[in-house]
Amino acid sequence: MGSEVLAQETILPSNPQTETIALTNATIHVGNGEVINNGNIIFSNGKITTGARNVYVTSGGSVSGANASKYVFGNLKKDISLGATSASFEVGDATNYTPLSLSSLVV
Repeated sequence: MGSEVLAQETILPSNPQTETIALTNATIHVGNGEVINNGNIIFSNGKITTGARNVYVTSGGSVSGANASKYVFGNLKKDISLGATSASFEVGDATNYTPLSLSSLVV
């Protein structure tokens, strides 16, 4: 019997995005059980563009790394846990990051 040795290859970050990337006619599994057939996901200059759809962060999920060049341009929907006293929405328009912070919540 021989031994088999497996190793993960070195994975480096990709180059910065220079063009708009569109995944079109995709089957999108949203995470809340909803399935969108023939949907589109558009990434433009580090932003997720939702169009008429929502990016939905379910309970227990989070948004990480949002900043002036990486955020949701469009509709961001989040579950807010019972007992939470604050919430943030990492959103903006086509050119400006304008996050929304809510405090003194009674959920």
